Amino acid sequence: MICAGESSYNNREIAASHEAPRGPRPHPVPLQETYCYRPNISHGARFNFATDITTTSAQHTTQYQISAMQRTLITREDGYQEWLRSVLGKELGLELTGCTLQLGLDPVYLTSPFMTYINTLPYLRQVVVVRQAKDFLKMMWGGVMCRVYLFLLFNAQPLLSFADSDLQAWDYYARYIVVGFSRADLQVLSQTRKGRKTQHILGVIKVATFEFPPAIMYKRQTGKKPNRYGGEVAVMKALSGAINFTIDYVEPPPGELWGSRLPNGTWNGIVGMQGRGEADLAIANVFITNLPGQSDHQHFSAPFYHEVSCVVMKVPPPMPRWQAISWPFRGDTWLAILIGLFICGPVLYVVASFSAMRVGGQPFLKSLSSSYFYAFAMHLREPTDRQPNTTSSQITVGFLWIYVMVLGISYGTNLTAFLTVTRQPRVIDTFKDFHDSGFSIVGLGPIFGNLMQRSENHYLKSLFSRFVPLTSGPEEWVMKGQAGYINSYHSTTYLVAQINSEYRKPIFRLMKGQKKREEGSETNEVSEASSILVPLNTDHMQGVFYIMLLSTLSALVVFLAELVFGNRSRYSESLK
Repeated sequence: MICAGESSYNNREIAASHEAPRGPRPHPVPLQETYCYRPNISHGARFNFATDITTTSAQHTTQYQISAMQRTLITREDGYQEWLRSVLGKELGLELTGCTLQLGLDPVYLTSPFMTYINTLPYLRQVVVVRQAKDFLKMMWGGVMCRVYLFLLFNAQPLLSFADSDLQAWDYYARYIVVGFSRADLQVLSQTRKGRKTQHILGVIKVATFEFPPAIMYKRQTGKKPNRYGGEVAVMKALSGAINFTIDYVEPPPGELWGSRLPNGTWNGIVGMQGRGEADLAIANVFITNLPGQSDHQHFSAPFYHEVSCVVMKVPPPMPRWQAISWPFRGDTWLAILIGLFICGPVLYVVASFSAMRVGGQPFLKSLSSSYFYAFAMHLREPTDRQPNTTSSQITVGFLWIYVMVLGISYGTNLTAFLTVTRQPRVIDTFKDFHDSGFSIVGLGPIFGNLMQRSENHYLKSLFSRFVPLTSGPEEWVMKGQAGYINSYHSTTYLVAQINSEYRKPIFRLMKGQKKREEGSETNEVSEASSILVPLNTDHMQGVFYIMLLSTLSALVVFLAELVFGNRSRYSESLK
């Protein structure tokens, strides 16, 4: 997106040179009259042509300082008057159709035959005699009707001074005809504050930008200006070649980037540069926005590229395989199973004891510890030699068998798949997920934060309170797992696509996970089915070995405790 400054109309035209007709010249000052004609190929303000009054020799060209008397003589030359009537008359006839004429001229033109000719034209007109820059304020600038401004001036300084003054006193949509300037003066006029915002004649456009790959990239060389390249730079070069202007790149102060509104109402960054007239255009991955006060300094061209924004977050590495034995059930399921195991022991003990007391005889579970061990064996689907001997105990144990059978089958069938497939951590896919995660969100400059604040999405609006604007280094926040980084998609892709990028692995892993989800359920089913046929190695089964090691260490600790406490018990008995 190209961002154009306020009142900057970049529909410029192509210039071509033509020789003016020559007539008899009784005055001793030799004249060569040329003008640069600008064909009407687009709407908007423009300078149509200018006349050079110069002496010419085989060696050099010199600009004359023409006295007031010489100006009067020149305006009365038959050849000059004939040229004005033929060229200007034709051009005014083309330009004034349906328009009014605003005429600013040197005093010597008031009594010239050309003014007699102008007075015969059937157009509305205003004539202002120009002696100094403030005289231009007498002219009517702007309005509903289209206007043509004709300046007949030997001295360029009043117009050049006026063109660098108050920007409000100018008609940026009008047509301009300037007569009496050298080409050098005309070039200066095109580079004034008002001239830059009108249609340029071989002008210089100041383009504000900064390095923002891949849209704008810099190739730096020691002692030289950076060589800029990238997609938006190519667009600007094509534009300059098509409408014939020179690019002068300027950069905002470090850290200001696109710009933000300051407490005093002014703007910094690119927006501020355009508001102060320090830049005419801006290219820097600019999005079309309408923040309060922005339109006072900045307008936008038609979009030439559509881009989306995304949030980049650090993705943890794949979960270690030793945890695979816990993956078949979620955490809440494991918690429910542990609660069930904790309850089964007392339930079995109470039922067995009270039923045995009622019918007589010994309960098949004589202690609470034996009841827990029996319940644990049931959960592992291991047979025991103790059978319930009362009806109530048999009913209780029967339903528990059904319960543990369903648990065992569910766990066993899922365990094989989880042992053979690497499990990726859960990925944040929506703004709701991001909002619920509690992470902060960072971005370059305040632009994304302002957009979040104005968003109608509840979660985006809430994320504004966690937004942190940065001037550099947002990737470091991501790598530390402190926040997500909101940026354009192609900038993110460029960031991770660099071969030696430190961000490539953790972020590329996220992209791979997203791609797998987008491939569809059919592909995933085939992948899962084929993965079951993979032979299980020690890497797959490491969780089981950890359990064996843990059980061995636990038994060793208990054995040592029994030895210590058993010896103390026997020693106490011997003392008695």
